[in-house]
Amino acid sequence: TRADYDTLAARVPQADLVAQVGDWMDRGQFYYYQLLLREWTHSDLYGLPVIATPGNHEYSKGLNKSLSSVWEEAFDHPANGPAGVPGVSYYIDLPSIRFITIDTNPLTRIQYLTRTLTWLREAMYTAGGRYTVVMMHHPVLAAAKGRANVLIYSAFRHALGEADLVLAGHDHSYMRRAPFIVLNTSGRPKPQRFHYTPEVNDSVPVYGVLTTNRSLTFTIHRLADGAVIDSMYVNHD
Repeated sequence: TRADYDTLAARVPQADLVAQVGDWMDRGQFYYYQLLLREWTHSDLYGLPVIATPGNHEYSKGLNKSLSSVWEEAFDHPANGPAGVPGVSYYIDLPSIRFITIDTNPLTRIQYLTRTLTWLREAMYTAGGRYTVVMMHHPVLAAAKGRANVLIYSAFRHALGEADLVLAGHDHSYMRRAPFIVLNTSGRPKPQRFHYTPEVNDSVPVYGVLTTNRSLTFTIHRLADGAVIDSMYVNHD
């Protein structure tokens, strides 16, 4: 883990922050949370702000799923999420980008889903001309067979179609169908089964670099050697 962090720090030496889309560690095990923090704090990325998104592995299993208190203590998030919804949803404003993070884990209950959807639309509408980058663990458009989440797809595909960029994880494959991107955390190939046609799909481990100047630019790099394998651009002008 630390070797990957150090590699990323060397490839993007002027990074302003780190954004992740969930499942940093094994589910519910205190040891792995501590290991992550140790690896992170000893890496060359340590000291950068982190925009953290909870994945399903950050939650305990069972009927009463709950987000690990250790995970919550590790990351500092603003309290501007949807009222009455458990988990960690929030937004952070930079001069040209509003990052909106959705915790997709509690949304199996319809009252939480509708409150989150209302909050999301308001957060996008009040972005003040900034680019809107939405981060969520479970993707709107699945990147591999057996990974589709009908609830997330039905509830969010239209609202998030208005975002400039939507970053998700969970599926262990890379996929782009703008504005939706799935970033993989491992290179395990999975059979593809799409109800739509993706623009790009790959199973190699990747990382993304987001920059803003005159436009919002997102480049996808192969983890093994840093080579660019894909890119997309958004311009409000």
